[in-house]
Amino acid sequence: MYEHELLPINHNLHLLLGAATGAYVTANHGSVWASDMLGVSARGGKHSVFDAWNYAGTMSQTFPQSKHTNDGPVVFRVAGWPGCFADNLSNTNSTPGDGDPGDIYWIDTQVAPPPQ
Repeated sequence: MYEHELLPINHNLHLLLGAATGAYVTANHGSVWASDMLGVSARGGKHSVFDAWNYAGTMSQTFPQSKHTNDGPVVFRVAGWPGCFADNLSNTNSTPGDGDPGDIYWIDTQVAPPPQ
C-alpha cells in the first residue's frame, strides 16, 4: 500500500497503530494504553500516544508470550506523519502532514519478549 500511495493515513489520521507481526488479544491492552497516556500507569507521567502504545504492548504481550514460546517476537508498528509521533492527549499536531505520502514513515518496536 505504501508503494502505491494507498495508505489510510490522511490529514484526519495522525498515526496508525498496529502490529508488524502477529499479536495477542488481551483484556488489559486498552486499559494500560489509556492509563499510560493519562499518567496513571505504573510507570507514572503522561506519555505520548506512540510511547503509550508500545508500553501497553510490552505489558500486555509479555504474559501470553510466556505461554507461546515457539511463536516469534511480537513487534508493534506505528505509521504516520513525522510531526505526530510526539502527540499526546492534550497536545496534538494540528497540521500533521503536507499531503505527500512519501513523508509518512513507520517505527517498529519489539514488545515481547521485552527489550533488554
